Amino acid sequence: DGNGMAAYGAMARTAPRLLTGSLDGHVKVHELDTFTVTHSAKYPGPVLSVALSPDGNALAVGTANKLLSIRRRNKPRASLLDAPGGG
Repeated sequence: DGNGMAAYGAMARTAPRLLTGSLDGHVKVHELDTFTVTHSAKYPGPVLSVALSPDGNALAVGTANKLLSIRRRNKPRASLLDAPGGG
């Protein structure tokens, strides 16, 4: 990323993706088959840990300023894939 800071990561089991968090507060989703960043989010402090649930429907992020963020998809991943036009 060129920010010169440490990164912390987690592998997604549902797709070839790597999630990274960095001390500048960014969490990014990297597609490993295309080497692109597909999603990103900014957190209010340095990111020290990232984790993804086995089904890919929940993301946990821990920051240095004692924030634990747990985000869940509105629709489970399987539902998105089964929908018309889904992956």
